[in-house]
Amino acid sequence: MATKFIDSESSKPLYHFFCINTSLNDYHFCWAVNEAFKLNLIRMEDLSIPETEKRFSVYQDSETIQSFCYSLLSLKSENGFLVKELASFDFILCVEGQLSDTNLAIITSKAADIKNVLLITKLDHTLIKPATIAEL
Repeated sequence: MATKFIDSESSKPLYHFFCINTSLNDYHFCWAVNEAFKLNLIRMEDLSIPETEKRFSVYQDSETIQSFCYSLLSLKSENGFLVKELASFDFILCVEGQLSDTNLAIITSKAADIKNVLLITKLDHTLIKPATIAEL
């Protein structure tokens, strides 16, 4: 991921992160997100942490909706958590692009309506350390 999170001209975030808690595994949740958002998220190379042998699934779609790029990242693996502070969540849905408040509400609502989604919350971009997210 790029390290530029704010568009300096408009002061709007370029990346939006939604933390999601669900009982679905990564494959089933990806399918459900594809259905809900009419996307084509496809599995990319897993994010690997060599020192710990942790592997996290990554799905991405940048072609269905030309003005946005959607990514889905698993926060849990068999060997532990990707981000200790987000251990209560299972996935991060990242939307790259400038979104209106209406679009943000629609994304939150659609994700919340997915069967077996227990909780969704938007991460405040002012609380995210760019170096930490860029390392993902």
